[in-house]
Amino acid sequence: MDFTISISSNLIFFDGKYMFGIISVLINKYIELLTSYGLDLEFVFELFNSWRVTPYFPSNHFIKYLKEHGVPVCMKDYTQFPTDPLCLDIEEYSNQRIHKLSAIYCMINMELGIPYKYSLQILLEMHSGEITI
Repeated sequence: MDFTISISSNLIFFDGKYMFGIISVLINKYIELLTSYGLDLEFVFELFNSWRVTPYFPSNHFIKYLKEHGVPVCMKDYTQFPTDPLCLDIEEYSNQRIHKLSAIYCMINMELGIPYKYSLQILLEMHSGEITI
């Protein structure tokens, strides 16, 4: 499935509400793999082809952000973050799965230009059903 929309040759929007689900599935599968080998979770994220890309959320908080600050546009073609690998104990992750996934999701949104505060508010709207996935 393609979740991107190219408005012009200069800007690409993608449907940010699907990103949380995709991240959740990838990390959960990664944890299953690591658990089967008895390893802990350690990773960094890489975004490729992200120049002039922006997420879009059908969210009241996101619309408010757009009105106040304009459209967040990633101006890097490639980025790797965090600078030091993110280490999570698998048992701790399993006990706090939603909290940890939310923090990772917000970290990715920050790399795409959306402040942590707005990312959390968008997540709360998704959780409350105001945004349907």
